[in-house]
Amino acid sequence: MKGTIDMKHLLLTSVLALALTPAFSAENPVFKLFPGDVTFYLSFDEENSNADMAGGKGEPARKIGTVSYADGVFGGKSLRSGQLQFDAAKNLDLTLPGTVILWVAPENWPAEKTEPKEKEPGFGAFYAHGGSYELIIGKMGGQPWGNGHMNTYVQYPKLKKHVNCIVYGAGVAKNWKNREWRMLACTYKGGNFTNSVNGRKPVTSVLPALMAEPTRFFRLGTTAKDSDRYRVLVDEVVILKRALSDEEIRKLYDESIKVMPGKK
Repeated sequence: MKGTIDMKHLLLTSVLALALTPAFSAENPVFKLFPGDVTFYLSFDEENSNADMAGGKGEPARKIGTVSYADGVFGGKSLRSGQLQFDAAKNLDLTLPGTVILWVAPENWPAEKTEPKEKEPGFGAFYAHGGSYELIIGKMGGQPWGNGHMNTYVQYPKLKKHVNCIVYGAGVAKNWKNREWRMLACTYKGGNFTNSVNGRKPVTSVLPALMAEPTRFFRLGTTAKDSDRYRVLVDEVVILKRALSDEEIRKLYDESIKVMPGKK
């Protein structure tokens, strides 16, 4: 009889363990490569705005605009429009070493400019706020057509200062096909931060002032609407509690390419 009770207890324990285990994407290789370093992960799969894994709160504190979804980088879903804002506590702290990774893709960009004076489109896909500083990951806007640069930058509103970390030529609109996914990676450690596109060797910039206050919140997605001509998809947002090396960023990109639909 005791053996029967123990077996029932074991089965119940197993079921509870499965229920409490985060539903990690089987496709994203970040968990295979860096299983103990992830503090926040959002796949958007099944059109879900809650984090698949979070060290802090996994539900968005705010939803801005109309949130909609489209097909994602690994065959699930991605964020098509609207923005999701999360509390940073135990999810992201830019005062400590770490890495932010996300995938972005154009959805409806024209191959050529439609107006004579049209500029390169720009966007911010990831935004973090810490009171005295802000970190933005995306693409520099307002540049002459054909000069598309991916830019991660830190700005200090009170000091009226900012510092760019630019990967030149990595976001030219005419060379970026719709639904062509690119991996953006930003590491931060001490007084430096980096910007990498598609696993390339990162560009490094030195901060004029440390990001000294704990991060308050971060926001995912762009402000694009259905009527906008330059919409951007955002997917597979990962925050790690360690600044990945150049080699680790390259390895993650290479492994990610292998599991993309049509790449196997």
